[in-house]
Amino acid sequence: MMREEGFIPASVAARAVGVNPTTIYRWVERGEITGTRIGRAWFVLVDDLLARHEAAPIIQKAIRQAAQ
Repeated sequence: MMREEGFIPASVAARAVGVNPTTIYRWVERGEITGTRIGRAWFVLVDDLLARHEAAPIIQKAIRQAAQ
């Protein structure tokens, strides 16, 4: 699985925050989080996910674990 510095796959991000991957794609489309497409796979910026869920420590822990 390919990982870029500071980015995680959208599918991993979705599992970490407990949403459907489609929700992650919508957030990227709306500009709520930074995402990039490499081939057929989408990757999202970990810092944006953390900022979006700053009030939820459990979700932040899951995002950080996914980014390792």
